[in-house]
Amino acid sequence: MIDTGVTHQTIRGFGGATVFQPPGLPASLSPSEMDTLFLNGPGQLGFTILRIRVASDDAWRAVELGHAQGAIARGAIVMATPWSPPASMKDNNSLIAGSLLPQNYAAYATYLNDFAKYMAANGAPIYAISVQNEPDINVTYESCDWTPQQMLTFCRDNANAITATRLIAPESFQFRTVMSDPILNDPTATENVEIIGGHIYGGGLADYPLARSKDKEVWMTEHLDSTVDPAGSQNIPYANTLAVAKEMHDCLATANFNAYIWWYLKRFYGPLGEDSVVTKRGWVMAQFSKFIRPGYVRIDATANPNAGVYVS
Repeated sequence: MIDTGVTHQTIRGFGGATVFQPPGLPASLSPSEMDTLFLNGPGQLGFTILRIRVASDDAWRAVELGHAQGAIARGAIVMATPWSPPASMKDNNSLIAGSLLPQNYAAYATYLNDFAKYMAANGAPIYAISVQNEPDINVTYESCDWTPQQMLTFCRDNANAITATRLIAPESFQFRTVMSDPILNDPTATENVEIIGGHIYGGGLADYPLARSKDKEVWMTEHLDSTVDPAGSQNIPYANTLAVAKEMHDCLATANFNAYIWWYLKRFYGPLGEDSVVTKRGWVMAQFSKFIRPGYVRIDATANPNAGVYVS
């Protein structure tokens, strides 16, 4: 049953990331690839969100600026995520692991705001910026560790200095509410954070009533399933490809997410293959992105009316 009288979340969009240079591929997407990803004509995917990295080096910032300019010119919005604060602000003086020193919280807020101002000054205003990618998992690549208390402190005491764009937090690797509940339960912190973001690696694909009660959008800002057929990206088994469709449905109808953002836009497991041809996975994602446009509102429907059938 479909009930047009019952409404749910407003959809902000669907998309994917550039953020780093995939192994063996050019740093920049070409204009034709940007057309395929972000325009909505025949043979195009109709994506409406690009996720870029707040890079620590000027060279990659220039690459991401070009990506952002291209996506915005094609009607998309851009979010930016840092993988680490500058090494000089951290307790281990490294871009890998370590934590942001408390005495540098204010400087870090200025750093994020300056990045947003830099993008806007160069014709690519970003829709939102994040505090940190996956602050609650220890890894051996560019990263920074945050406890729930540290994240709360920053969002409460320093995030109001970020005035050039909206703020996303905390981007937990599996939407762990222990990272975001303290923000939402603190009146000052929640006022400073416009979007609750997170990933669904191994968990977290669930509704978040607390965030909705605080009138916050909830974005799924990264996920990937790299399962492919040995023959390559154009031969992904249909069962694996359709699992992405089921995941996207669940993100909409179960979790009430406002946005769904894949990992790399161009990769053998992405919507655009390394040969620049749209993959089966890309066409499955396009069944959502081409027809559910930014600002559309989900209405009520029986989510699983028959075995193996899902409706959102």
